[in-house]
Amino acid sequence: MKTLQISDEVYQQLLAFVIDPFEDTADAVIARLCNVASKAKDRWSHLAARQRDRCLDPVDIPPEIQEVLA
Repeated sequence: MKTLQISDEVYQQLLAFVIDPFEDTADAVIARLCNVASKAKDRWSHLAARQRDRCLDPVDIPPEIQEVLA
C-alpha cells in the first residue's frame, strides 16, 4: 500500500465526497472518484472518435479532445 500526502485543502474537498462517514475511507472516496473519471474519459473518447471520423479540421476540435486523439 502506498502513502499519499495531500494538502489540507484537498483533504477537505475529499470529505465532501464521503457518503457514509462510518464506512468510507480516503481510499474508497478516491476509488469512487477514479471510477467517475474513467467513465467520463470513456465518454470523451467516443466523442473524439466521432469527431475524428468526420474528419474535422483540428482547429475545430477542443484541446481536451485533441489530447485524447494524440
